[in-house]
Amino acid sequence: KEDPGEELIRRTRVRRTDEERIDAQYNEALRAINSGRTGDARRIFNDILARRPGHVESLNNLGVIAASQGNRKEAVSYFKRVLEYDANYPKAYNNLGLVMMSEGQAQLAEEYFREAISLDPNGLEPYMNLCAVLRTQGRFQDAEKVMEAPMKKNPKDPLLFLSYAVIKDNLGQTGEAAKYYRQYLSLAKPSDAQRNGVLERLKYLESSKK
Repeated sequence: KEDPGEELIRRTRVRRTDEERIDAQYNEALRAINSGRTGDARRIFNDILARRPGHVESLNNLGVIAASQGNRKEAVSYFKRVLEYDANYPKAYNNLGLVMMSEGQAQLAEEYFREAISLDPNGLEPYMNLCAVLRTQGRFQDAEKVMEAPMKKNPKDPLLFLSYAVIKDNLGQTGEAAKYYRQYLSLAKPSDAQRNGVLERLKYLESSKK
């Protein structure tokens, strides 16, 4: 008869080996996504789920893939499955918000983004997405309030400064807008798609002051 201590050690080793195998597969799937091989990524994520149905990272990524391919209903199904296993998974709420935003359901999108922020106050993306929803509704003062928290942390993310500049611009605070446009330009890569438009807008603001 196997010693209980030896049995526990054996089971721990099996679990560790299984964890390592799943981690390796998951990383392989991420590499497949980064190289554009979404079909391979889907296959690997599904292989992981066959062994561990509650692997929320795989479910979330399958949802992201489905959304990127225009399969919104399928994407929502994956994100909601994530929340069945982990009701406090902020990425799923953020991704549900993105789907709702793409479908024009601004109120639902706002609720999901706010939930993501409450679960992960340090995550930048839900703030940016919530700000985008509020701006499309013309709620620029609400958007300004939302951006106060990430702005205080002063992350070196150019899109954060661009978003804040646009809010200030729409509020008629052109001096503040110009300041944040400059901060965006100081951080943005030369290849950033918005760069030329920002340069033109900044030139206009500066010339109008003269």
